[in-house]
Amino acid sequence: MTAETTRFNIGLCPTPPGERWPARAKGKMSAIQAKEKSKMTTTDWLLLAQTAVLFLSGVAVLWYTYETHRIRKETSVQNSLLAEQLAELQRSREYEREKEVSFIQPIFKPLGGGMSPGKGELKFINLGGTARSLFIEIQNPYGATISPRQAIGPNENGKIAFRGLPLPVPQGVSFTIHYTDKLSVRRKQVFDLTGKEGGWVERGGG
Repeated sequence: MTAETTRFNIGLCPTPPGERWPARAKGKMSAIQAKEKSKMTTTDWLLLAQTAVLFLSGVAVLWYTYETHRIRKETSVQNSLLAEQLAELQRSREYEREKEVSFIQPIFKPLGGGMSPGKGELKFINLGGTARSLFIEIQNPYGATISPRQAIGPNENGKIAFRGLPLPVPQGVSFTIHYTDKLSVRRKQVFDLTGKEGGWVERGGG
């Protein structure tokens, strides 16, 4: 037996000389393989990047949806407020126009009256401005007169006397009141008899 074999037999060497270097090489190879496994490949990086892009895209879509909904809601509220403001402005203008018209133009409101075959009398009140030089006309063969004729002021009463009207009053019978308003403009208002006793409604004017 050689000296090296003797050392192996008495425990001076833990492994046989022929097996010492292959074991070290095997451990080194295992470490290299573990390091290689810990490295991310190009495919892994691409998958990670794709996942990140998809996540960010989802966040962007959610943010865009939220902002679009918020803008639409705010626009709807603003449109509603604008419509209300325009309606209020329109009502205000109509009110001012009615006030102006009622201040300048007369408003003849019926107060009833009495009708009998061949004649009748209707009473009215002026709820508007002063009217002067009043004149009434009615279609033939009927006749009518109005009083007062010179002028009728605000909240003053007047009356219209009819001649030749049968009872019931035929449908479609109308009369026209001509007058001069506060601006010295000659105007007229047309009224229809309703067939009821003392009933008449305004058709229009000019």
